[in-house]
Amino acid sequence: MKQGKHYFWKNIWKNRALLLFVLPGLTLIIMFNYVPMAGLVLAFKNYKFNKGIWGSDWCGLNNIRFLFMTGDTTWRIFRNTVGYYFLFRIIGTIADVSLAIALNECRNKYFAKVSQTIMIMPTFISFVAVSFILRGLLADKGIVNSLITMCYQT
Repeated sequence: MKQGKHYFWKNIWKNRALLLFVLPGLTLIIMFNYVPMAGLVLAFKNYKFNKGIWGSDWCGLNNIRFLFMTGDTTWRIFRNTVGYYFLFRIIGTIADVSLAIALNECRNKYFAKVSQTIMIMPTFISFVAVSFILRGLLADKGIVNSLITMCYQT
């Protein structure tokens, strides 16, 4: 088995096309999974707005100790979090089932299928992609406005 620094860089250069394919995914992983972890530092700082996050003094676990020592606040936060979870879960389930029944009972099956597609579409296509598509369609020089100006010019 070949070893050494020379072999490593030779292997990198040989597989540069594959590494270019990995680069966007790796960039997204770093951007959305590791960069936000810098905000975790805020829990261990005595934050002062004029100093910013990195300039504020360290306070260690004092913020966390304060959270758990004030029992009334801790239980209220816990109760609100769990309460909101169950409230949204129950209301969301009732709304989803009601909508499904309403679309199933709809006489116009074309409308029902289009509505289902529009509601499910964000699950499969990211909101960023949808916003770019809509921007391309509805921009000043977009397809929709170009068609409208063509219709009015004739």
